[in-house]
Amino acid sequence: MIKNYLIVDHINQYNVLKSSIADNFELIALAPLKKNFKVKYYDENISKKLRIKIISKVNSYIKKIFYKGSKDISVIDGLSFYSILYDSIAMIISRYLLYFYSFKKLLKKNTIIYISETLNPVAKLVLVNLCKKNNNLRVIKLK
Repeated sequence: MIKNYLIVDHINQYNVLKSSIADNFELIALAPLKKNFKVKYYDENISKKLRIKIISKVNSYIKKIFYKGSKDISVIDGLSFYSILYDSIAMIISRYLLYFYSFKKLLKKNTIIYISETLNPVAKLVLVNLCKKNNNLRVIKLK
C-alpha cells in the first residue's frame, strides 16, 4: 500500500494543495498551522540524543571553518566574521540536518511525498535529493 504525505510550510499551502491530491494523506508541517488541526510536525521523530549530536557536529564544523587551532582567522580590522555569521550558519545547517533525518525516516519504498513549489527552499532541497532514487516526490504548482 502506498503512503502519501503532504508537507507544508503554512496553512495557505495546505488549503490549496489538499484538493490536488488523494484524500488519504498524512499532513506534515514545517511550522505550526493552527489549533485543533490534525498534523504531525516534521521533527517529532527526532530524538533528543540526535538533536544534541547535530548541534555538536554543527558547532564543531563551523569552528573548523573560522578557526585555525585556537585563533579566529576570520578577524578583519577587529571584526570577527565568526561572531557575526555563526548563528545564521548554525541555524541553516541544523535545519538542513533536521529535515534530512526527519524526511529520511518518512521515506519508505511505497511512499509518495507531495509538496508545493513554494515550500521552504532548504526543506525542498533535502526532499529533492532524498527522493531522486525512487522518484517519489511530487511538486505541485500553486494556482
